[in-house]
Amino acid sequence: MISLDKTRPEPLYQQIKLWMVQEIDGGQWPLHYKLPAEEDLARSLKVSRGTVRQAIQELVAENRLTQIHGRGTFVISPQQVESSLADHLVAFSEDLMLQHIPFETEVLEQQVIVPDMRVRALLNLNPDTLIFFLQRRRFIDMFRSS
Repeated sequence: MISLDKTRPEPLYQQIKLWMVQEIDGGQWPLHYKLPAEEDLARSLKVSRGTVRQAIQELVAENRLTQIHGRGTFVISPQQVESSLADHLVAFSEDLMLQHIPFETEVLEQQVIVPDMRVRALLNLNPDTLIFFLQRRRFIDMFRSS
């Protein structure tokens, strides 16, 4: 965790922002990592929620983070293409159904596993947590008439 210095000329939110950038660039917060809630970050950093929010908002403006209402704040790639998913998260199959596109699903693999470090970080899991791994393939017929 960061050690904030209130005697430095940089405002606290800029110190927090720099720390967040270091976490992202250093891989501690990988792509799609969900940040802790603003309240939790503020409490652990011993600053106001507004200070944390200001740091986050700057990183959102720089396309380093994205905020999805009701979901949280996530690390994104600066080159990530914006899509409708930024506004509304839907499953691929749900999107196909909404568009009345018929599809089939083939399950390739399914098992209970201990996730690797990257997955644990993305999902904010304890090291001993088991997850259900599912690998599948979707088929759509683009030439079938509706």
